Amino acid sequence: MDIKKVLPLTEARKNIFKIVADVEKEGACYGLTERGRIKAVLMPADEFESWRETLAVMKEFPDLDKSIAEAKKDWLNKNYISLDHILAREGYVLADKPKTKYAPNTSQSKGGKISGRAKRRR
Repeated sequence: MDIKKVLPLTEARKNIFKIVADVEKEGACYGLTERGRIKAVLMPADEFESWRETLAVMKEFPDLDKSIAEAKKDWLNKNYISLDHILAREGYVLADKPKTKYAPNTSQSKGGKISGRAKRRR
């Protein structure tokens, strides 16, 4: 976080509504000081919530950056398997897919007849 606006608590107290409006509208972050040391930070609520969620994910998945890098490498090297393969490996029985031919909508009209336009293209 880049805190560019630092104020003493006494000044912040006098201008709290202006500061909150600035934080809300501009996304600014304020460092609030007491005796020259930052004691608190005022930041947009949605940004704060985003940081909290990020920290929770980082605690739950400490090696997430490595896992993402490995997944990206596997994807780029086409080193992956299909969902059908995974389901079969886990014991799920897949129904056979019907083997049908699909005619493009542009070449056939209702009833399976070839339209005059499609005939001309042949």
